[in-house]
Amino acid sequence: TRELAYACANNGFLIIDNGVMTEHYGDKQPVGIYGHEIKPFTAHEMTLKENVTLYSYTDGYPDQFGGEKGKKFKSKTLNQLLVANSHLQLHDQKDKLLEEFIAWKGNHEQIDDVCVMGIKF
Repeated sequence: TRELAYACANNGFLIIDNGVMTEHYGDKQPVGIYGHEIKPFTAHEMTLKENVTLYSYTDGYPDQFGGEKGKKFKSKTLNQLLVANSHLQLHDQKDKLLEEFIAWKGNHEQIDDVCVMGIKF
């Protein structure tokens, strides 16, 4: 049915449909309990079109230092990379993301875990 039910903590996800990206945001709160106030997460539902891809990622890829000036990669750049390669098969997208990450990082130390997930519907 391509029905998607979700709730997000801080980071949301992207949906790319024919090269057009839409962002879906999460609640601005962590998964863990901090302090005494516990707020429920917002539940969302949507129907996904056929042949769209959902992407979600941790902060490890966009926060990685590298390039000529040793700056962060940034989410905007990662989103552009995902859109540019979204026409490829998922395994080819994975290869492109890994190549770009290694090239960007260069001799800089990897500073965090890196997870990028793509699901084709």
